[in-house]
Amino acid sequence: MSKYEKEFKDGAVRLCNAKDANKAQIARSLGVEYKTLCNWVYLSKDEVFILKAFIANLP
Repeated sequence: MSKYEKEFKDGAVRLCNAKDANKAQIARSLGVEYKTLCNWVYLSKDEVFILKAFIANLP
């Protein structure tokens, strides 16, 4: 089980996707490791790619 709720992760990723976002500062303010936050951002981009590929292949 994950230490963090999905909603928390999604919110953190949204903060990172904002213009001029500083991931290190966001990680500190949320109390998470910088590498953890970067991993969430990376995984969210992978999820979007998979979802777009799935939708493109719908009949």
